[in-house]
Amino acid sequence: MELIERIKRDFTFHFDELKGLAIATLVLAFVFTFREWSLINLFYAILIIALSLIVHISAQKIVGLHLGVKVEFKLWWYGLLASLIAVFLSNGRVWWIIVPGGFITSIIAKYRLGKFRYGLGYHLMGVVGLTGPVASIILGSIFKNINLYTPITSPLLDKVFVFNLVYAVFSLLPIPPLDGHYTFFAGRLTFAFVAGSIVVYCLLILLLGVYSFIWALIGGGIIYILYYTLFERKAW
Repeated sequence: MELIERIKRDFTFHFDELKGLAIATLVLAFVFTFREWSLINLFYAILIIALSLIVHISAQKIVGLHLGVKVEFKLWWYGLLASLIAVFLSNGRVWWIIVPGGFITSIIAKYRLGKFRYGLGYHLMGVVGLTGPVASIILGSIFKNINLYTPITSPLLDKVFVFNLVYAVFSLLPIPPLDGHYTFFAGRLTFAFVAGSIVVYCLLILLLGVYSFIWALIGGGIIYILYYTLFERKAW
């Protein structure tokens, strides 16, 4: 109930965020439809990408409110420029560089009163950063399952899945200002497990056509153990 009240009071997108999301949506829609250009495909791409970006950042905002911080979307111009350069140079084959931006946070003092370590910390930022890619994977998987297990079938559902899968992977890159750099500095082992699980999930789909969170998590666990054994334990 406390979280619901916080959402009612403080969940919002201000003008700069909406402008950034609109710019990112239009650029990525152009990139996404470069090889299948038409007005109708562009329109569908705008809907898909707008939904994906909003779900991604909304999940981070909600978790941020739970933790007592305000989360705001921050457009990354260099990321969008990289997407445009890649799609032009490859004639549309390299459309999958999806790095629209990251987020910035600020403390909401009234929600942090009495909290241990009142201010922002790596762990807190890492949890918020992790939420976005996980939300993208869940959103994409929902649409993929609709396409697989219900009478409703459409290429658009697959496009939602593919876009969100790629978005989640690139969001986890440990490069500022992307989500992954917060998670990486919050805990390298956590980063290894989550990033490993998502990479394994992608490989299972691409190589075997298997859609399984269970096997992905098992694969992430193996990567976690290997990373700890080969690198992290030696660092200690």
